[in-house]
Amino acid sequence: MKSMTISRRQFLKLCGATGAVIRVSGSLIPEIVAALEKAAAGNPPVAWIQGGGCPGCSVSLLNTVPPSIAEVLLRIISLKYHPTMMAASGEKAADFLYDMAEKNKGKYFLAVEGAVVTGMDGKCCTPGKFKGKEMTFVKLMVDMETNAAAVLALSQCGSYGGIPAAKPNPSESMGVTEFFKLYKIKTPVISKPEDLLPKEERPVSLHDIGLLEALDMAKKKGIEIETVVIGVEPKILGWGMELSDELKKIIPALIEVVLRES
Repeated sequence: MKSMTISRRQFLKLCGATGAVIRVSGSLIPEIVAALEKAAAGNPPVAWIQGGGCPGCSVSLLNTVPPSIAEVLLRIISLKYHPTMMAASGEKAADFLYDMAEKNKGKYFLAVEGAVVTGMDGKCCTPGKFKGKEMTFVKLMVDMETNAAAVLALSQCGSYGGIPAAKPNPSESMGVTEFFKLYKIKTPVISKPEDLLPKEERPVSLHDIGLLEALDMAKKKGIEIETVVIGVEPKILGWGMELSDELKKIIPALIEVVLRES
């Protein structure tokens, strides 16, 4: 296979194309841009770890087009570790991850899928064992970020804690940026792919679509309308199929408000 190099613009567009899985807060700092540009000439090593959350980010990665996932993995990046996609498991996989981090100090990117679960000294989330000892996700995060060029906080869970961090949050889950502040970690965090692209090329997330994404899609279609947001605070934030009794009582009045606005 012939070697392939990509331009700075192509690499930044690639990062934007994966915006469906890199959904985070904060501004992109110059050090991150420099690290990405340096990596663009080769195949930057990537270690993908999973904390508290669903595999939605991994599904988005597998479905990415263009480029296809095959091109991303074989010609653009070097995905060294992914607990769902790799063949190895258990302590052998953990040994490989730590060995990769040691051999690629300052060169690899750490992709974090899911929230950082800190409750019960991190024991609420234990992805495996390392050297015969239980390995919490908190320890894995601290160990892996130390030598990483930058950390990619993926989607709502990696960025803000997502559903795992919803009140009352007994697992004490949080996003990567908050975790780094708590542990005083200085490794750069890529938390908003929009900062990598010109405004007109910013992606819309299909994995995590919400009000802002819907308005962005309308603008891209040339639809400019006045937006009025009418909201009702839910009784609880949790899983369920039905409205609470309190919310059911409010619905008629809510409909009247909507009709008056329209």
